[in-house]
Amino acid sequence: MELNWVTFALEIVNFLVLVWILQHFLYKPVLATIARRKAAIAKDLNEAENRRKQADALEQKFQQRIASWEKEKEALRAEAIAKIEDERKRRLAALQADLERESEQRRAVERREAEEQRLKTEKETAVRASSMATALLRRLASPALEERVVAVMVEDVGQLDGDRKRGLVDACRRADGKIEVVSAFPIGEQARRSLIDALEKATGQSVTANFRQDDSLVVGLRVAVGPLVLHANVADELTFFAEQLTHAH
Repeated sequence: MELNWVTFALEIVNFLVLVWILQHFLYKPVLATIARRKAAIAKDLNEAENRRKQADALEQKFQQRIASWEKEKEALRAEAIAKIEDERKRRLAALQADLERESEQRRAVERREAEEQRLKTEKETAVRASSMATALLRRLASPALEERVVAVMVEDVGQLDGDRKRGLVDACRRADGKIEVVSAFPIGEQARRSLIDALEKATGQSVTANFRQDDSLVVGLRVAVGPLVLHANVADELTFFAEQLTHAH
C-alpha cells in the first residue's frame, strides 16, 4: 500500500484541528473546573481548619472554665468547712461557758448553803452555850459574887479616860447627877458608897443614886446615868451576844 501524502496531510490537519478544538472547548473548561474544585476544596479545608482551631480554643476555654469551677467549688467547700468549724467552736465555747457558769452558780449555792449551815450551827452552839452559861451563872450567882461585880465596876469607872469619860461626865450633867443602879442582888451599904464615890470622882459632880433589885439580870449591875447605861451583868451581856449573832446573819 502506497503512502498518500495528501491523505496524510489531511489527517494531520484534522488532528491539529481536533487538538485545537479540545484545547479551547474541552481542556480549558476542565482545567478551570478542576481549579475551581481545588479552590473550593482549599477553602473548605481552610474553613475546616479554622473550625478545628475554634473548636480547640472552645475546648481549651471549656477545660479552663471547668478547672476554674473546680477551684471555685473547692474554695467554697473549704470556706463552708471553715464556717462550720468556726460555728462548732463557737457553740462549743458557748456550751462550755454555760457549763462553767452553771457549775460556778452551783458552787456558789453550795458555798452559801454551807455558810448558812455553818452560821446556823454557830448560832445554835452559841445559844446552847448562852443557855448553859446562864444556867451555870444562876447556880453560881450569890450576894458575894454581886459584891465582886460591884468592885469590878468601881475599878472600871476609875479607869475611864478619853471619850468614854467625857461621855459619862456629859450624861451625868444632863441627868443633874441622878443615876439609877439596878442589881441582881441587894448591894451592901459599903459597896453602894464605893460605887457612888467612883462615879463622883470620875464625873467631878455630886451623884444621887437610886438602887433597886432585878433578879432577871442573873448577876451584876446596870447603871443608868441619864441616856448612858453602864453594863456589868450577865443578862445584858448575853442579850448583846444574841444581837451580834442576829446581825451576823
